[in-house]
Amino acid sequence: MATATLAALAGFDPIVPCDDPQVATWASAHHALPLDAPPGLNAAVATGIAVVESGLVAICHADLAFPGGLAELLASTGPCIVGDRHGDGTNVLVIPAGTGFRIAYGATSFRRHLDEASRLGIDLEVIDDELLGWDVDGPDDLLTPPGWGPPSWEVG
Repeated sequence: MATATLAALAGFDPIVPCDDPQVATWASAHHALPLDAPPGLNAAVATGIAVVESGLVAICHADLAFPGGLAELLASTGPCIVGDRHGDGTNVLVIPAGTGFRIAYGATSFRRHLDEASRLGIDLEVIDDELLGWDVDGPDDLLTPPGWGPPSWEVG
């Protein structure tokens, strides 16, 4: 899934914040810049955001079952958020760099990210995208809807 996500971002300059040398080696091999980051998702994402000096920064997670639409989304939008299909998590978040946006992944991250954008006066467009909304958090998430095509772990 992570490889498919980076492949979907081929026209961009992806950064992979991580605290694991094997992940850093993998990121380099897939044309992404590994960035030494502290452990924990929120700290790692905050570290990645901090190196982007201007423009928009997109946080795209590696557990997307259908990341193919990422490039089109990122090329055609401003600040936005794509929630998971449960309306609870945040699968894609695009925010302006340098705003001090506080990352809050975990339960209810979708609502917390909307609240943070509001606090900062950032108008986040809410994007409802079935495919980008399908992430894999548990075994049941591997049972993707028929007719959607092969999920990222079957493509290769």
